Amino acid sequence: MDHESQSASVDDRWYPHATVACIVPRCRKGMAVDPFAGTLGADDMAALEFLMVEEGIEGRSVFNQPAGHVEYGETIEAAAIRETLEETGWQVRLNSFLGIYVLRIPDNSGQDRVYHRYCFLAEPLAQITNDLDDAIIRALWLDHAALAASSDRHRSPLIMACINDYLAGRRYPLALIQEYSTGDRP
Repeated sequence: MDHESQSASVDDRWYPHATVACIVPRCRKGMAVDPFAGTLGADDMAALEFLMVEEGIEGRSVFNQPAGHVEYGETIEAAAIRETLEETGWQVRLNSFLGIYVLRIPDNSGQDRVYHRYCFLAEPLAQITNDLDDAIIRALWLDHAALAASSDRHRSPLIMACINDYLAGRRYPLALIQEYSTGDRP
């Protein structure tokens, strides 16, 4: 294969979108539940609320977890922390890894858009700014019941999938993600 044909086949390859998201729970005031314990029961769920964003997407207002794309040269963990800060104003500490979630969205071009979401459980440390990304209408805390009742306004089905996995006790160590570099390459 000549160089020109080889570069054309490389350019035609399909690539998924690498994205990150954080589940950021906190206990409502006056409630005594550890949001970072293992499996949580129904009573525990009522005591928790989750950091969410309301954002304007394609002319509608939708809910999402703090989430976004991994930028060139950025680690997956750094992207999760950055996106949470940019979209909510909250500084967080990653606690554990929940999993990789794959979302396929049909596209009129015949090639689906595919997102690989790396989802983390994060502890809220402090709200340090109110300066949020342009598409963000506001950051807010919602409980499980409010999220379930607003499913028609969810940006994707991954919102409840990630939260339900968190509530079921899914946790993996952050060390599960191993990132390597082969050096400086163009």
